[in-house]
Amino acid sequence: AGQSIQQIDPAVLKIPSAQLFYGLAENYYYHAQSLAPAEDADFSNIWFWDSAGQRLVREKVNKSYFNELMVMRVCEWALKADAGFGQAIGLWLAAYFKAESADFDMPNYFGPGHADATVYATTAGAEYLHQALARAIKDENAYV
Repeated sequence: AGQSIQQIDPAVLKIPSAQLFYGLAENYYYHAQSLAPAEDADFSNIWFWDSAGQRLVREKVNKSYFNELMVMRVCEWALKADAGFGQAIGLWLAAYFKAESADFDMPNYFGPGHADATVYATTAGAEYLHQALARAIKDENAYV
């Protein structure tokens, strides 16, 4: 993989993985066409690895909030790569508020009793809430 990246864009090898994940999350947040789900279906797929079954498992989700769910997921990857990468928390919060605005139940993989965005925003603290709010103001997104 490293050799392929070296041929495509060697500068990427010097960027921390958390930053790369964050950039991908922002592309999902702003619905980059290159990341759009297939247009010929009324749902999108989010894939998970089932370590017990050693296989990929598909979770079908409504297309109206697919991008926001992917933002949340990729922000979590950024934080796994660097637990101190706080920008990912603010973006995760903004995406969760956007996902809730789609007015669909959260997917099954959230699990029963999963807290809503307001609970996460409150517990995350002012720093991350301000990041989400700044993004909402910049984007003129009243729901976020």
